[in-house]
Amino acid sequence: MRHILIAGLTAMLLLVTAPAQMAEVLPHEGAGVKVWVPDNWAKDGDEDSLIVNDPNEEIMFAFLVVDASETEAALEALETELSEIVSNVQTEDDGEEIQLNGMDGFVLDGTGSVEGTPVELGVMLLETPSGKVLMVLAIVEASKAGKHEGTVEKIMKRIKPL
Repeated sequence: MRHILIAGLTAMLLLVTAPAQMAEVLPHEGAGVKVWVPDNWAKDGDEDSLIVNDPNEEIMFAFLVVDASETEAALEALETELSEIVSNVQTEDDGEEIQLNGMDGFVLDGTGSVEGTPVELGVMLLETPSGKVLMVLAIVEASKAGKHEGTVEKIMKRIKPL
């Protein structure tokens, strides 16, 4: 009985003292921003783009940095790429202007389906401190959206100037 009690107390101590979620902060010097991403997520990208997925591939974020003068062309390219991946895209409204950590932006939410699976979509554009635009696209399986709500909120709120 004593061994069980000690093991239980040790396990509780480890749970209380362990960090809630290990993460990595990824800076983008050219845009003047940094992005928070959970450590165990897959990451791929280049100088001006980053794609991250959770281990179960239930959620995906794409970050793309473009010159402000190229925003319209980048949005058109994003719409074309998105239409090849997501079908039946429907937006919830006309979007809204936001302020995030001192940066002006715009967000638009919607729904669609990927290979028959319903998904929720989010697109955000932020004017970065360097005068560039950070485009953020999030796609999450609709049935798993609640499970990932806290992580999505952390990722979005932790996009900050360097």
